[in-house]
Amino acid sequence: MDSNWFLVNVPFLVLVLFLVIKIIVGVKRGAVKELCSFVSAIIAAVVVLLIGFAIRKYIDQDRVIFIVTLLLLFLMITIYRILSLFFTTLKIIAKLPGVSAVNKLLSIPVVICEVIIVTWTVYCVVMVFDQGAFAKCIFDCVQANPIMKFLYEYNYMYAIVAKFSHTLAAIDIWKYIGM
Repeated sequence: MDSNWFLVNVPFLVLVLFLVIKIIVGVKRGAVKELCSFVSAIIAAVVVLLIGFAIRKYIDQDRVIFIVTLLLLFLMITIYRILSLFFTTLKIIAKLPGVSAVNKLLSIPVVICEVIIVTWTVYCVVMVFDQGAFAKCIFDCVQANPIMKFLYEYNYMYAIVAKFSHTLAAIDIWKYIGM
């Protein structure tokens, strides 16, 4: 086996290992707990991207967008707290007899979606921060593997983040607050 093949496929191998571990843990925990984890992963991804966007705007000295981004970050944390109350009820229902087996079986598609969201988040962070040689290494690895390339090309999270950043940057906050 070529050492270059191994180096190029390290991100893919890490992804597969992460997926296998998540499926094993997911079947043990059940779909409801994995759904909680999935929603947490989505919110964490949005929070990470909002923090990255805020840092970028702070560095660019765009203070108004920076403050709006921080407010959105606070909103995401509030939404998460509300959703956690809802999920507590679901966890109790999932322990009922008969529901438990279905709960464990349904965890597999939830885990796969969660791993995709985590992968998309990593791609977004690499694109937002553009870390030079590290980003180039990641993108070379992505281009070498068809599955990683597919996940990269169909990264809906990045499309949402790009649209969000363009929309937020286009808003003239001062006009709306009367200054």
